[in-house]
Amino acid sequence: MNNSERCGGMLRWFIVLLLAFIVLGCGSGGGGENVNGIQAVNPAVVPGAPGAIPPGTTPSGTALAGTTSSGTALSGSSSGTGSSGTGLTGTGSAGTIPSGSGSSGTTPSGTAPSGTTGTGNGPTVLSSNPTNGAINVAVSTIGSGNVVIPRTISATFSEAMNPASIVSPAVSFTVKETASGSSVAGSVSMNATNTIATFAPHAVLASNRQFTAIVTTAASNPAGTALVSNYGWSFTTGTQIGQAPINLGTAANFMVLGGTSIANSSAASNPTRVNGQLGIDPGSATNVTGFSDSTPSGTGIILTGGIQFGPIIRQAKNDLSAALAEANARTNNQISVGSNDLASTMVNGGSPGVYPPGLYASVSTLILNAGNMTLDAKGDPDAIWVFKAGSHLIVGDTRQILLLNGAKAANVFWTLGSSATLGDQVGFKGNILAGTSNTLGTTSALGTTVEGRMLSVSGLNMYAATVNAPAP
Repeated sequence: MNNSERCGGMLRWFIVLLLAFIVLGCGSGGGGENVNGIQAVNPAVVPGAPGAIPPGTTPSGTALAGTTSSGTALSGSSSGTGSSGTGLTGTGSAGTIPSGSGSSGTTPSGTAPSGTTGTGNGPTVLSSNPTNGAINVAVSTIGSGNVVIPRTISATFSEAMNPASIVSPAVSFTVKETASGSSVAGSVSMNATNTIATFAPHAVLASNRQFTAIVTTAASNPAGTALVSNYGWSFTTGTQIGQAPINLGTAANFMVLGGTSIANSSAASNPTRVNGQLGIDPGSATNVTGFSDSTPSGTGIILTGGIQFGPIIRQAKNDLSAALAEANARTNNQISVGSNDLASTMVNGGSPGVYPPGLYASVSTLILNAGNMTLDAKGDPDAIWVFKAGSHLIVGDTRQILLLNGAKAANVFWTLGSSATLGDQVGFKGNILAGTSNTLGTTSALGTTVEGRMLSVSGLNMYAATVNAPAP
């Protein structure tokens, strides 16, 4: 063997040994699964590597517990979202569950959980009435003209819908008795903007029964895009006849409404705050005083909406007058509280100062001065209270109206022949509809808070008061 052949053989052996070392070196160490001798590197364990997942997050589109499949946190949750998700409440957007839906209750087999809107693009159901899981729901309600009608069931959509896909004889919105599966006979209609569908039973709902309502994907918008997913919810009836809400019309767009004057007197350290629109008619800009954007200006703050004048207020005032007339005409199932203090009155043998949903009236003055009062919804968040006074409502200093078992300030209506006077440091709940004027607080200006609307046909005086929009 010559020298060239000997060197060539040694080179071949050297190459073989080198390859063996390389293979052995790559076969050891961690970080991923070894498949057929090729090591798969997991970018999650290499900080800063392409595709690496930051600690505490998941890849975009991966749902954690308590999130939807698009990585968006459910209502009430802000942690554990996907890397592209955010915590939202009640938006109704794809992949979220609207706030106020999805409470305890039975969802029929084969339908989406109550409140679930899916992850695709298309219309969704934002809310229902009765609310999912509601109990002691009235079997019928009393509305305009003292007419008793079966309790209606409604669904509110995220956008305008095609009425032909929902309104009877369409069958995309149905109601059944949960246990038996028996269908409830009724008809479906839409509101003027085609955003609310209402199922009206042909007969009074059976008492103490659970019912399940379903809106299916047969419902669509005008472009033909179907509801993202089936929407189901359930509720249980009681035995009582309830009240329909007072229709405020366009007056509902205002937190404060007056006619001849609206005046604020408060210190810069404790200013009046109106968290919504303020309107006056037939008064003008010179009839609103004491607010930062009024003339003369003052310490009062209108946080949203500003001061409104003109035709839209005129319509709102007309709607206010109509609402007062309709409420005052209601007498069916009315409970008289006389001139007794609301804090000490017992309703149907109940506890003093505790009021189940219903219609309460005094021919003269409603007084809350001896203590606090409680409004008990008994598990029905859509329950309605109407308090009527032939003349005044007087609430003493520091008195509170408390909400219990799902009661909402938005569903409380105080209709007065003349005026309301609320003292200092009062915590008031509900919408006041006054035939003449309203006064919030006293010249001591210690602060009074209203969750609701202050609607007056004529004047309004405010002393270090706060008016907040009622929670929906």
